[in-house]
Amino acid sequence: MSVTGALVLEGRSKWRAPARDGETLVDPPIGGLADTIAANRKLAWPMDDRLEGISARELRALARRELLEAAWNHSLRYRDVHLDRHSTGPLILSGHQPELVHLGVWFKHFVLHEAARRVGGIGIHLSIDNDTAKRTSIMVPTGSLNHPGLTTLAYDRRATGIPYEERKIEDRAAWSSFGHRVERAIEGLVDHPMIREYWPRVLRQSTERVGEAIATARHQTEEQFGLQTLETPLSSVCRGQAFSWFVAMMLADFESLWSAYNRALREYRVVHRLKSSQHPAPDLQQIDEWWEIPLWIWTADQPIRRRCYVRRVGNDVGLTDRHGLECRIPQGKEIASSAGASALHELTCRGIRLRPRALTTTLYARWIAADLFIHGIGGAAYDEVTHQIARAWWGVPAPTLMVATATFRLPVPIPDVSSEDLRRIDQRLRELEFHPELFLSADQADADRWVRQKRDWIAQDLPRGQRRERHRRIVEANRKLQPLVASLRGRLLEERERIEQMLRHRQVLASREYAFCLFPERYAEKLAQAAQIEPSRTVEPMCEAAGERPPCR
Repeated sequence: MSVTGALVLEGRSKWRAPARDGETLVDPPIGGLADTIAANRKLAWPMDDRLEGISARELRALARRELLEAAWNHSLRYRDVHLDRHSTGPLILSGHQPELVHLGVWFKHFVLHEAARRVGGIGIHLSIDNDTAKRTSIMVPTGSLNHPGLTTLAYDRRATGIPYEERKIEDRAAWSSFGHRVERAIEGLVDHPMIREYWPRVLRQSTERVGEAIATARHQTEEQFGLQTLETPLSSVCRGQAFSWFVAMMLADFESLWSAYNRALREYRVVHRLKSSQHPAPDLQQIDEWWEIPLWIWTADQPIRRRCYVRRVGNDVGLTDRHGLECRIPQGKEIASSAGASALHELTCRGIRLRPRALTTTLYARWIAADLFIHGIGGAAYDEVTHQIARAWWGVPAPTLMVATATFRLPVPIPDVSSEDLRRIDQRLRELEFHPELFLSADQADADRWVRQKRDWIAQDLPRGQRRERHRRIVEANRKLQPLVASLRGRLLEERERIEQMLRHRQVLASREYAFCLFPERYAEKLAQAAQIEPSRTVEPMCEAAGERPPCR
């Protein structure tokens, strides 16, 4: 069975996560990527009138050079990469927070490798380290097949508001023991999970930063399965001159950006019937003369990520986090200047961090740096907003993106039961209560009187005002018949309890959200195999000792 790709809803693309174990989604198919990339490269980007001292073509070339340099320098610090450093082939990007992702997200890395290989390009994964570590734990299934449960295991203490770029290990004991605790918790369900080799690799990293250690060890793990991709933190990209030009464009025309951003969000909420003003992102605010722009700002000595606000001050633009941090950039209106870009580039030397928010991250990556960007389903859906921002702010269409994900479940037998089984039992229990006569055997003569009474009363067509007595008599008959169906009711209640338990077990065992390191190593081989399947189709699901653990009912 294959996944058909994009579904169109009110003129917008919509993807759904594969439902079956081993099923993948890659859209557009890898085999047609050469044409897709060629079309992306031909898209017009008429931004020369918004740039002073650099053309749009030169800016994109600069962004590509800086991204490649950052990715090469970062990746070669800890692993071998057998790619042509002087390649001018297509540049394909993906991105995600440096955390313990599930297999559907990890699948993007395998698709990244295969897509770049097919078109003679280079694949780069952006570690989105401007995001905060919202979770420092994972859910781990534990117990046994007959009594599975869930436990939460932490690898570090929570720290609110600190981005991965600055986030250092705080609980060394939790960090050091995490692998052993996870392995002990899951040992009754999964043999030889990847955490056994992966976490020691994490512990061997020289960095003190949580996200960097997790991402580096994962990238090293990918090398052993043949993946030849580069990787770099987004923070490294943001230290480049091209990103400074991008921010200078934002400052030069922040009023138009503000309007385009908020209008795109409102339109998305209407189309997708979202009531929350926080989804897919909150609107940008205007407070007195300060306009919020889609950037994060913080300092090295106070690494709490805050919203960035700007205002015009003569021929300059003032920036603030509204918590004491303020600076000025020599940037006029409408046209991004070299002076503004240079001043923004120098902020790093002063310990001031300017980082893109989620939508502006892909606005930079997709429109300026890459020939193709690979999203998961969630990112692709939210990028509908980015399409509208680019169209309204820059007047340019959206380059085609790729969507990739997969569904793989733990190699354990999953109870073959659904909520429909529970509904069927409940329906029979209801029928026992209101129609017990349907379940009586022929030799239950004691029931005749009450069955006849019930049928006689049902047959009577009484006028309004005299129907209460009929209802009372029918209820009485049903009550008198209940002892005769008590044994069947007992069996149904026992079956209902069994199904409820199986549904609880299924909820634990059938999740597609478990971290990749909970799976056996051969699942990485399965992902590699699935990434080369054209078009997307179901990969044969794996079980422990196939044939010995059939699906249970």
